[in-house]
Amino acid sequence: MNPDVSKLVGYAGTFQKTLITRLVNGLQVTQDCTLRPNIKVKENMTKLFVSGDVKPYDGVRDTLAKISYEPRSLEVFIGQYDVDIETIAARKTWMAEVMKPGVNPTDLPFEQLTWQAVMDDFATKINDNTVWNGRRAVAKTASSLATGFGNIIKDEIAAGFITPVITGSMLTDTVAKVEAVYKSLPTKYRRMKMPVYCAYNVYDAYCEDYAARFGTQPIYNQFQQLVIRHSEGNAVLKPVTWMAGSERIVITPQSNMLVGTDLLSDGQKILTDPKLYSLEAGILMAIGFQIEDLEPLAVNDHV
Repeated sequence: MNPDVSKLVGYAGTFQKTLITRLVNGLQVTQDCTLRPNIKVKENMTKLFVSGDVKPYDGVRDTLAKISYEPRSLEVFIGQYDVDIETIAARKTWMAEVMKPGVNPTDLPFEQLTWQAVMDDFATKINDNTVWNGRRAVAKTASSLATGFGNIIKDEIAAGFITPVITGSMLTDTVAKVEAVYKSLPTKYRRMKMPVYCAYNVYDAYCEDYAARFGTQPIYNQFQQLVIRHSEGNAVLKPVTWMAGSERIVITPQSNMLVGTDLLSDGQKILTDPKLYSLEAGILMAIGFQIEDLEPLAVNDHV
């Protein structure tokens, strides 16, 4: 076997779990939201609602509490990424890296650099196409793998379970509009720490609008995070790459935004088929998204 092909096969076999973990951790969304790492197929997250009343004692049972359930689930789907690695071309890329000043070739072996680049590209495709704009469908695209947060929110609005704040474009009067969405949260949740998820275009518009309105920079906490006025430091404006230029903002606890995968499953694997001068490889990874509870959640209407 071609020695470069042999190295690629051996590295994938030895470090398969490490590479899959790198892939999952390479998704920015797993840093921004809450990762559920052991979802086999589906995890049910049914919420129990109790609604009753209290009255002065009279011995009559005429104000009975009502109990209801809201069924929700986090389901994961297997994503497939196929690649042919031409070892001669890949080695040229490796040589370009190790020839840089201060780089020791033994610290960055050819097979390690190659597999890391493949995993990073897989993560980028999921981050840019699936996390926000994904819609589960029968098609051969990353956006068809799973329904992302953006479409989950659209569906819940259409079903009447989320009432968005009417803002129009978030690129004008951004400060007032962000504050209006924040103030729409139920009062009992306004003491909770929570991010204000937004795309970078909205983040930039907020900073520029704040400076124009008040003649100063926005408020930052001790961690250099931008804090929303009127939130007592609880709401932090958090720009994320996976919202892909959207003008929607999402205000909810980080624990409420769930990313599912199955790091312990044998279903997540790297498959290899060596050829004379190349390696055919396939990577399988499970991914899914869900908002656990719609109550501590505020969004605007503009997508």
